[in-house]
Amino acid sequence: MESPAWARWRKLLDQALLWGLVTTIACAVLAFGATQSWSTFALEGAAALLLSTWAARQAAAGAIEIPANQLYLPMLGFALVVLWQIVAGATAYSYATRMELLRYVAYGIVFVVAEHTVAGKRRRGRLLFALSLFGIAVAILAVLQNLTSPAKIYWRFAVPGSGSIFGPYANHGNYAGLMEMLAPIPIVMWLTATTTKLRNVLLGLGGLLMSASIFLSRSRGGMLAFAVQAIFLAGYLLARHRSKTVLLKMGAVVAVIVAAVIFLGPPDMAASITSLRTPLNPNTSGDRLTIARDSLHMIAARPVAGWGLDTFPVVYPHFRSFATAYFINEAHNDLLQVVVETGFIGFALTLWFLGATYSMGFRILRRNLDPATLAALVGITGLLAHSLTDFNMHIPANAAIFFMLCALATTEGHHARAGEASGRRQRAYEIPQE
Repeated sequence: MESPAWARWRKLLDQALLWGLVTTIACAVLAFGATQSWSTFALEGAAALLLSTWAARQAAAGAIEIPANQLYLPMLGFALVVLWQIVAGATAYSYATRMELLRYVAYGIVFVVAEHTVAGKRRRGRLLFALSLFGIAVAILAVLQNLTSPAKIYWRFAVPGSGSIFGPYANHGNYAGLMEMLAPIPIVMWLTATTTKLRNVLLGLGGLLMSASIFLSRSRGGMLAFAVQAIFLAGYLLARHRSKTVLLKMGAVVAVIVAAVIFLGPPDMAASITSLRTPLNPNTSGDRLTIARDSLHMIAARPVAGWGLDTFPVVYPHFRSFATAYFINEAHNDLLQVVVETGFIGFALTLWFLGATYSMGFRILRRNLDPATLAALVGITGLLAHSLTDFNMHIPANAAIFFMLCALATTEGHHARAGEASGRRQRAYEIPQE
């Protein structure tokens, strides 16, 4: 039987993991998306600290709890592919691949810690509420900044050559990716609420502001991704509930976003939205289609295991078919870049990971309409849709949130007391205590 001292220590570590995870995500977002060397290092350091805390928590519980999550297998397989690239010298730039692998290790730690954090119902609710408040705060900051100082982050830091600053991000598409993942949390909590508590209403309004800020950022990929999310969410809720209340709330979502765009949007907002009618037009897509065609030649040159993780900007100049003064750092299509950098082996593992995420998430939803699981699946869907035209998975803060949502989507909250094994969900290996 667990002693009172160990129980208090374990409870304290649970709280440290929860708020440590929230703090890590928040700081990564606010530090320009953790895209700078110092902020990326801080994210990796925070992940290492979270892992140490998680290990101490397992020791305090007297057992190492290993959740039976199917996602660990494709994650491990992907890591082995990258390790082989480094050890066998199969990467075009070993240093870049090693550094990117460290970032993926940090994302994996976020996944593990998030999976532990969301296993308890109370901690699960606190995490959702904290992420909702943070997302609302960032959206307010972004809108105010855009109205008063659109050329500088935090009214102070200019990003030469960007031209698309929004919120704490130098690229409006990456900001849109952030909101695509966070906005569904308060919206789903509001749509699925069985009561009209003031907190639920305020969360709903905050989620609407977050959604509207995607349009205010003028990210075309973000707008299309949000449309995909809205169809996904509305289709699921209507198929499950078929209630007038859901229809009214979904109508309110659309009405508020339209009003925000009309009253807060810049003069050229209408042109940005109208351009979505011709997404393949060069004026809309830029050089993305040309880069995609060039990427196919890169894949043909190394189809099995790719050129090496994070080597796209190094290799692409040898395959580029057009002249430009700009540095092409990403393929602007995350799934295509996975094939370029890790070959069809890495792509197959990625599809396995994504397929298992949706399979496990819908299995949970069939048993119970869990708002956390539904919100996570909506957020993942939005980012995946946007990733076909952008590089959100190469923004460390966004990638970390994506893996956190994957843990949220595939881990079912339960009422089991902390420290107890939860049936088929995990195996517990006893740790001898002195």
